[in-house]
Amino acid sequence: MDWILDSDTRVLTDEERLEKIAKSMVIARGNKGLRHVGFFNIAENICRGRRSYTAYVYPWGEQDRHDSWESSNWSGNQRWIGTEVLSPSSLIELQEIVSTKHKVRAIGSTHSFSPLFQDSKDGILVSLRKMPRRLDINAANYTITVDAGTTYSELCYALSKTAFAIPMTASLPQFGIVGGVATATHGSSGMDKAGNLKTGGLATAVVAMDIVGPDGEIRRVSRGDEGFEASVVSLGCVGIVVSVTLSLVDRFSVRQRVYGSWPPGDDERCNGQLTSMLEFLPEAIQDCDAFSLFIDFSQDSSGMLVLKDFVPWEENDNCFSLQSPATSLNGLPLMTEPITSFLEGSTYETTGLGPWYDKLGCWTKDAIPFGPQEDAELQFEHFVPIEHVAEALERTKIVSEHWKNILYSEIRAVRSDNQLLSPYSFASSSGGLGISHGLRGELGEARVVEAAAVIEEGLEDLGPRPHWGKLSAFKRSDFERAYGEKLVRFQEHRRIVDPNRKFTNSWIEENILEL
Repeated sequence: MDWILDSDTRVLTDEERLEKIAKSMVIARGNKGLRHVGFFNIAENICRGRRSYTAYVYPWGEQDRHDSWESSNWSGNQRWIGTEVLSPSSLIELQEIVSTKHKVRAIGSTHSFSPLFQDSKDGILVSLRKMPRRLDINAANYTITVDAGTTYSELCYALSKTAFAIPMTASLPQFGIVGGVATATHGSSGMDKAGNLKTGGLATAVVAMDIVGPDGEIRRVSRGDEGFEASVVSLGCVGIVVSVTLSLVDRFSVRQRVYGSWPPGDDERCNGQLTSMLEFLPEAIQDCDAFSLFIDFSQDSSGMLVLKDFVPWEENDNCFSLQSPATSLNGLPLMTEPITSFLEGSTYETTGLGPWYDKLGCWTKDAIPFGPQEDAELQFEHFVPIEHVAEALERTKIVSEHWKNILYSEIRAVRSDNQLLSPYSFASSSGGLGISHGLRGELGEARVVEAAAVIEEGLEDLGPRPHWGKLSAFKRSDFERAYGEKLVRFQEHRRIVDPNRKFTNSWIEENILEL
């Protein structure tokens, strides 16, 4: 590493730790001289019954955030030029802002494509990235509490120094944790032998949240409390979250097997195999822990199927410690070499064994984030009950096989949870199949929404629901039909905690809230 904390990285005394937390900012010395780093963190060393705290900094500094975050989201399709964006540096300052402003919306890492986090015409936006940083591990309870400005890349880097892990991450590491759970962002789940999905979305890990209400007062909502099922996947409508407690698991390794080819058509053995791959997918994901299928519906190629098995922690990530993977699957070749042109030019490691923090997503190496941060795409995604996997994929193929501006499609699945607005939680199913599309950003939002509308019409009788953080043509009647009584219950809870609609915006009021 080319960075150090003061003169070295060492165990802090309790007094030193408190002093560091009070300052909530660390100066790191690297090859480029002094620079500010937003998080120093605390990695626990549970040894001989004693807890110690090791201070360190994130070697990538503030690269989690794109440069134009104060005026737009990362793709540039949602803009708030001229809107007041406040960045409180203390809880008291945040409480003052919330209690005195008419309308307040929080922005996180600004990765959402949808208008959810837009401001109201008479409101302001708040960013919590300058708030005091927090990362507290409760080893006995297997939980971790972090501040609302923390990203998954920061969390995973911190946990990589410990014996703990989180059960799932999203594909991208740069998502903010609070924004990720509020929009029902997810990773992927495999199936057990009985056909049930194993792993839920990121919101499943939430144990408790501290939320600033419209009067500036803080309330704590914990799993099992009344209203908890409306408080995590909340679309930012129930207050400003200032901290979140997540459940932890023992650290683990991921045994990854990759079949097919990428880019599509790169291997002639996979050509003419798109239909075969879509038909084989329900069988392929049986008895794995997670999967992703990357395809291009406009090309008759198998694409790339990624199967992940969660195995006991292994230090050696250069070999398979359990068994060698099959060299082919349904006639598709095993991919063992890195892909140097994956999506936006990133290098992607294919078949191999690695730590959870590198293998759950796509864009981390040694727990350090890299990968797509450009304004290159606009996304939409829809979920249908997992039992409709074959029908949904076939209809999507028919609709999108003639699209010429698609970058990729990704197929994943997510287990149902108890959150009222989770788009993958269906009453009659163990979870949802998610079909996501990345289209070229130069198409513009209007054309991408038109494409989403075509998909929504094609899947209509299967009960599709869009991802809250991505683009969609859904309107009020569509959401009412998709969520039914669950939406009514969410509206009732929101009305109790925010009767004057301080935490809404025009899009939410037009499409989600009660009339």
